[in-house]
Amino acid sequence: MKQTTEILCSESLKLRLLTNDDVKDIFETIGSQRRYQGAWLTISNEDLIIETKKYVKYVTEQNENVVDLIYVIDYDNEFAGLLGLQKIDHHNHKAEYTCWVQEKYQYLNIMIEASSKFLEHYFNNINYNRLEMRFTDDNIKLKDIARRFGFVQEGVEKQSQFIGDEKYKDVIVYGLLRHEYQTKLMFYRHSTKLKTDI
Repeated sequence: MKQTTEILCSESLKLRLLTNDDVKDIFETIGSQRRYQGAWLTISNEDLIIETKKYVKYVTEQNENVVDLIYVIDYDNEFAGLLGLQKIDHHNHKAEYTCWVQEKYQYLNIMIEASSKFLEHYFNNINYNRLEMRFTDDNIKLKDIARRFGFVQEGVEKQSQFIGDEKYKDVIVYGLLRHEYQTKLMFYRHSTKLKTDI
């Protein structure tokens, strides 16, 4: 799979491939936003840094059969979040889309702008057929992203996410096919006379 090093979204916003140098920013951002992250962030800071290092190492040292393709969302040369593909299935030409923006950037439309460019890149350059999104039903921001870009709810994985204290949450599954994305994009650009992003 071809890995584009950088995707330019706007003058102040770009996506760049995750590197080992990003471990500190990821750890400090997540660790400082425990209230915002919610119930799923139950591990200690000590375990969090270990897991962060382990995951970044895994992503950056994959061979040509990439399973996770992760980009840093860079806003005005500052770490704003992460997005990309997980569970890439090369045989069936599909992957799972994931995105996350830290709290202070939530209301600047950064996730929408970044997702728009990334989805365009995915369907035009990576040339796979399907994207999926999975998140709990109370994740309003990801639900808005999914619906905005044409993802359709396909089902529910009952009690699929453990959130601690012997509690589980249902996970909603959304899907988007290449032809659905292209149809939505053409309709949108024609109806609004725009030539750029959704």
